[in-house]
Amino acid sequence: MNTALPHTPLSDAELLAQFEGWTLPAERWHHAEHIRIAYLCLRHDHFPLALERMRAGLKALNAAQRVPESLDRGYHETLTQAWFRLVHVILTDPLPHGKKTPKDSEPAGMEDSHFSVRGAV
Repeated sequence: MNTALPHTPLSDAELLAQFEGWTLPAERWHHAEHIRIAYLCLRHDHFPLALERMRAGLKALNAAQRVPESLDRGYHETLTQAWFRLVHVILTDPLPHGKKTPKDSEPAGMEDSHFSVRGAV
């Protein structure tokens, strides 16, 4: 039986500070957080600078967490570029007038975050 308490969600500012300070615990660093960081970088900087910020942060966080660089772990440029570009397209290519996001809802777990699909454009 798992008796661990769930983590309190981090605000966007807390997540970005922990990411850039290399203090984000590995157990809190999942795919959703990668996407949120891409979003936050893109909301703050133009694409080239935002991508470099993401790259540098990923590499530094991996080094701080002693994540080994191998084919199935560590920094992966192609995946970073693909996901980063996807987030960029979503932020810069608004939905056609009158269309709603799927189910007209925020991504799961993002309801109280500044991360908002609808408010991003």
